[in-house]
Amino acid sequence: MNDKKLADMIMEKGIDNVNLTMLTPEKRRNILSHVAEKYAKKNNIPEAVRLFAMAENREKLVELSDWLMEQRRYKQAAQAIIPTDDKERQNRIAEICLRERLFETASNVYTTMGNTVMAKFISENFPVEDFES
Repeated sequence: MNDKKLADMIMEKGIDNVNLTMLTPEKRRNILSHVAEKYAKKNNIPEAVRLFAMAENREKLVELSDWLMEQRRYKQAAQAIIPTDDKERQNRIAEICLRERLFETASNVYTTMGNTVMAKFISENFPVEDFES
């Protein structure tokens, strides 16, 4: 099966219903990244993030997060940056989310970074009803 057909099948059936273990790691990464880009173009950011993360494609996650930041889509930008090890960008997004009153998102980013002090500060100083749903 060629890459395009496999990518189309993943889009149709969903990644959880397709077995890619028979592929080489490089081919698997390329196909997952290709499908993730398709999901991003269809504005299915959570699935794009999930597939880029499965592909361990940190560069594309950073690129997607930066683009989402430019669009002021901070919650989704945070979702995209969390799987990376880019502490500088994670911290910047967490600060913006805090400023934008996206407390739960900020707390999640800080927790992922290992900054339990800031995560605890947020949970202790902002009422639950202020957390975004």
